Order: sequence, then C-alpha cells, then structure tokens
Amino acid sequence: MYACNHTPVITTTGSRLKLNIISAISNTGLMRYMTYDESMNGVLFINFLKLLIKSARGSMVYLVVDNLKTHHSKMVAAFLQEKSDRIRIFYLPPYCPELNPDEYLNHIIKQRFHALPQVKNKDELSSVVGQILFDLKRDPKLIRRIFLKEEIQYITN
Repeated sequence: MYACNHTPVITTTGSRLKLNIISAISNTGLMRYMTYDESMNGVLFINFLKLLIKSARGSMVYLVVDNLKTHHSKMVAAFLQEKSDRIRIFYLPPYCPELNPDEYLNHIIKQRFHALPQVKNKDELSSVVGQILFDLKRDPKLIRRIFLKEEIQYITN
C-alpha cells in the first residue's frame, strides 16, 4: 500500500535543454520551420526567409511577424528591399501574441512535447521536437484550424 503523506520525487537531469524554432504557417495548412541552437539574428532570419521564398515556387510570400529586434535590422531590411518582388513582411503591433498564428502553433508544439517522456539530452530533444514538427507539417487540417480563431481572422479576410 502506498503512503499518501510523502512528497513525490521526480528525477531530472538538473540541466535545462534548449532548442529554438522559427516557423511560418499559412491558412491553407502549409507549414515551414527551422530549428537552431543560437540566438536569432539577421543571418538566421534571412536564411529562413530564403527557405520560404524557395518553397513558394514563384508565388509571392506574405509574412506576418512580431517585433523581434532582428526583424527590423538593417540587414533584413536590405534583403527585403532586394527581394520585394518575392516577399513582403507585415509587422504585428507590439505585445499582441494573440494576433500571431505562430504563437498558437507554439502552444500545440509545447503541449505535444510535455505529453511525452522527459528527454535526457540535446540529441533526444532535437529528435523529439523534430518528430513533432514533422507530424504537424503533415497535418494541414490542424494548421488550418488555427486560422479559425477569431483573433487570427484578420489574415484570411
């Protein structure tokens, strides 16, 4: 019989593992993403923008972004000017995560991650997150449902 007056002990690694994700989703159910270890910077953001442009196969890319300092950098502005025929960025108002479709995607990713057994190292973290992202990318119905949220309706109108 289990005694109920003892505090449960959960064994952990004691170290915090970190993996960054940048992603973009569309109201048609498309999802593009990239994971990275370091802090977001202009080079990384431009590499992601290039990925979006390439995957659009000649179509114009319209991207809604938050106000991360990197999004406003001179390097990014120069790239956007050079590629103005392929990509256009729209900035959300400051402190409005509810207007950012990516925030809803992040919530889904975190829910799925926390429902799984605890990862023990960086390789496991990368593998588990990679599988979650891959599964989400293959579920366009779920991605489209994000855009049914009232706060995100501005994108589809």
